[in-house]
Amino acid sequence: MSAVEYHVEAVPQKGPAALPIADEKPEPMLHDPVDVHGVSPVANPILMNWCGMTPLGRRTQVFRPKTEEEISAILVSSPDRKIRPIGSGLAYEAIAAVDDGDSVLVELSHFTGLERVDHENSTARFGAGTSVDSAIALLTEKALMISCSPGVIGMQTLAGCVSTSTHGQGLQQSSFSDAIHSLRMVRANGDVVDIDASDGDFGAYIGSLGLLGIIVSISLKTSPLRAFICKKMNVSYEVFAERWIQWNEESEFCKAWWYPETDLVHVWRIDEDRGEIDAVLRADPTLNSTIDLLSGKMADHTKDPCLVGCQFATIDRFRNTTDQKGFLHEIVCKGIPVPQINCEIAVPLDQLPNALRSLRSWLDTNGTSTLHYPFIFRCTGPSEAWLSPAYGSAVCFIGFLVYLAHDGSWGTGCMEMMRSIQEALYPCQGIPHLGKHFCLDIWQPEHNLRRWNDFTTLCRRHDPRGQFLNRLLSKMFAPT
Repeated sequence: MSAVEYHVEAVPQKGPAALPIADEKPEPMLHDPVDVHGVSPVANPILMNWCGMTPLGRRTQVFRPKTEEEISAILVSSPDRKIRPIGSGLAYEAIAAVDDGDSVLVELSHFTGLERVDHENSTARFGAGTSVDSAIALLTEKALMISCSPGVIGMQTLAGCVSTSTHGQGLQQSSFSDAIHSLRMVRANGDVVDIDASDGDFGAYIGSLGLLGIIVSISLKTSPLRAFICKKMNVSYEVFAERWIQWNEESEFCKAWWYPETDLVHVWRIDEDRGEIDAVLRADPTLNSTIDLLSGKMADHTKDPCLVGCQFATIDRFRNTTDQKGFLHEIVCKGIPVPQINCEIAVPLDQLPNALRSLRSWLDTNGTSTLHYPFIFRCTGPSEAWLSPAYGSAVCFIGFLVYLAHDGSWGTGCMEMMRSIQEALYPCQGIPHLGKHFCLDIWQPEHNLRRWNDFTTLCRRHDPRGQFLNRLLSKMFAPT
């Protein structure tokens, strides 16, 4: 099956002639385009998301402000013009997209870098367009680390992490949004405001999908840099199902990959390295034959019989399981950004047994022919972010994905699989990660998000014209 072809129609621009909607010269990509064969140039007047599946708008609609005043000016001078912030383009659904040629995409490449370190309050302030990789590197130079587990993809911008409640793993912490001390943003009326936890609506801002304003700087909570040891093991599904929650309670960070083809589960348990023991330099080959099996299916689904694409590296790295030492980001922030359709559903911890039974039932009915990557499990503690699936309670995120072929197509039955797994997890009080793929007709925000009414009320107060809404977000937060 081929990817759907999208077109964004040009509409004559209106408003003040001096409005700097686009530069005169062709603009570069938001980041180096990535496909299954690595980085390659792409010449396309339509700006696509990172995997080339979702159009965001025309490149001529991208506005790169250099000051807060320029952002205020574009918001105030054309209040009927739709405005959407864009970061690295990692969201799969059209959250960051604009729907007509008159709208503007605000890109924050001029708002980057470390602005200030406050040792007294253990915070560090960055420009909102700073990448996670850059923020981590700058903090590491100062023997500091972010006070949460980062996600797996380091090219994501800090504003993108906050806006989508990106998360790592660990019951002792929650999403990236919960590591925010304060943020500075430009509201729809042009006001520049600083917001922190003293604001009763702070939880709405740390995960707002760009609906409450354009974030320009972010103060992160920090802690002293620590070294960790990641103990890796391969266990049976039965052992995993029995002990997964216990492992999460005992270790600071845990992550697991379940391979239904052989019912093996690869588990990471990450704790501070106190120098008490050395990492065991052993190579456990238990998972190797399972990886061979998945590589064959992946080669078929992604039309890559010679196994040259980067997607194979995402599972080859699990061969010959070996423990690892390093800083936290060196262990967990190692995602390979291969074009994919990625979905993640969070279920409350007390619903995890039901979710596992639902997945087992789904497998009994559908088999594993359409799967070419394991199910991924990451638990987090309760979040303060209103739109986070973990709002108010600890959850286990269950991830599943489909890699795309070089021509942008996916294997037969793969999208049907993505939908049917979502349907299987819905009865388990599951809520999707809004920065990834989800079927809106299954997951209705007004029914699934506990603070939906409060959030939409706040949006109407600060953006009465719906300037930050697009078609998808209107369906989610301003249904008629």
